Amino acid sequence: MRASGTCWEITTGVVVELVEIKIRIEMNTFWDVDIIVAICAIVVSILGIGLGVYFNWKTLKITINHNRKSVRPALKFDRAFDELNFEIDHGLKNSGTGPAFITKLLFFYDNKEYKSLAFLLSSNISVYHSIVKQSKSIESNFDDREVIASSDYQNIYKSSFIENKYMFEIKKILRRTEIYVEYESIYEEKYFMREFINTSTKIVL
Repeated sequence: MRASGTCWEITTGVVVELVEIKIRIEMNTFWDVDIIVAICAIVVSILGIGLGVYFNWKTLKITINHNRKSVRPALKFDRAFDELNFEIDHGLKNSGTGPAFITKLLFFYDNKEYKSLAFLLSSNISVYHSIVKQSKSIESNFDDREVIASSDYQNIYKSSFIENKYMFEIKKILRRTEIYVEYESIYEEKYFMREFINTSTKIVL
């Protein structure tokens, strides 16, 4: 009987130990799988957020670039000499797709800077005041950040003369006069233009 009892105890102990080992294995296996799943979920979430931020940033950048191009100004100096009616008409035309904000408008003659075309002419033509008395002249004053809308024209200087000789005196000076304009887009992108007021460029007959 004693041998039988001892055998039973050994068998019971082995079974209990095997059950405990099985439970530990199952618990370890469970925790390993759970941790792996959690890590994978975190990684997938981080990748999803990263990709979402990246594509949103790319979309925003494309949209901003498109908007900037769709409202880009392009100023051109427009010159006209009407030899038949003795008239001069100079101005700025915005051929772009957005408004132009004028930040600087200057004229240069013999390396000297002038803020007014009328003052430039009066400083370099001895008989200018006599010419003015015999003509009708209009000069526009450009305020700080003067706006020229898309497709709009802004006059700079316009004169009409009673005789061609007065017009000829003005044209002699304008051949050596440069116009310089700085302007910005609605996004404050900076542009500039500089060119000669060349009387032979555009003739209106």
